[in-house]
Amino acid sequence: MGDTLSSEKSSENTSFEVRLQMAHDELEKRGVWRSNYNPPIYSLLRRLGIKLPPPYFLSFHANVIVNFVYMLALASIIFAFTQGGFDASVFDKTLLWSIAYSIFMAVFYLWRRTQLKLGAWKNIG
Repeated sequence: MGDTLSSEKSSENTSFEVRLQMAHDELEKRGVWRSNYNPPIYSLLRRLGIKLPPPYFLSFHANVIVNFVYMLALASIIFAFTQGGFDASVFDKTLLWSIAYSIFMAVFYLWRRTQLKLGAWKNIG
């Protein structure tokens, strides 16, 4: 029983990894820079076990959420150090920049996905 669950999980991981490589190959073939189709934060999240397809294959809303979360963390650290601490004004700036950045990036990936005529993630593989 344990072997069956283990092999199913292994198969699922392989399937994701194969699809991810196929997506990366497709994006590279279309001239997309590696740093755009495989941003460092995505690599880090995948190493932590979070299975995220490339941002070009995420929905607009998913891109907003992913970009907002990591930018909020990054901007909080940056603003806290540059502003001499973390208070309400720092939080306001962090929130504003994170919202603006996440929406901008989600629009960018949506626009590029349309421009490149990419299919859906579920259709890869």
